[in-house]
Amino acid sequence: VYLTTTPEDMTWNVEYYYNETNNLIAPTNVGEYAVTVTVTNPNYVIAPTGTSTTLLTIEPAPVSFTFANTTQIFNGGPLPVTSDAVYFTPTPEDMTWFIEYFYNNTYSLIAPSDVGEYPVSITITNPNYIVAPTGNSTDLLTINPALVSFEFADYVRVYTGNPILVNVTPTVTNSSATAPIQGTDFSIVYDGAHTIVGNYGLSISISNPNYDIASYI
Repeated sequence: VYLTTTPEDMTWNVEYYYNETNNLIAPTNVGEYAVTVTVTNPNYVIAPTGTSTTLLTIEPAPVSFTFANTTQIFNGGPLPVTSDAVYFTPTPEDMTWFIEYFYNNTYSLIAPSDVGEYPVSITITNPNYIVAPTGNSTDLLTINPALVSFEFADYVRVYTGNPILVNVTPTVTNSSATAPIQGTDFSIVYDGAHTIVGNYGLSISISNPNYDIASYI
């Protein structure tokens, strides 16, 4: 708050009320602050119709956010997005926020791991900042299935009178999955009883939605 006046010997102090006291140093945080002028030269006095008080209002700095890694591939572990703040003021050092993911009907600080689409929301933790009216603080995380290639073996066999089972080796082809697909996640479908001599078609059925079939070998 600045004052101008004509006399050269006119002096005064400007004080700001915060932390339950008047201060000569202006505040920095968001809020409303009473401001008072005190004339220090006894040759001057505040005019009866004048004012020596006002209100200083500091509003939050507007911020927007950009997101990255919003499309990922299942790998068995949490898959967080990354974010960066876009400032409409010089970059502050005290800007803090956290990211939440919506799944299981609630928001969580832990990123999801399963295939699906998950709303992502940023919450600013410093009240001196606010999401800009035209800014962005939400996005959508998409986790796609890991692709699996299946290699068949022992599919030419000799009649035994019992169902003939082939062996299959699954390999994840597009993900650094921390846990490979398990035998309980898929099944081999035989075209027919496969107990007597003949040719039988084979296919794979995946029961775990975190995986999808890439190819058969």
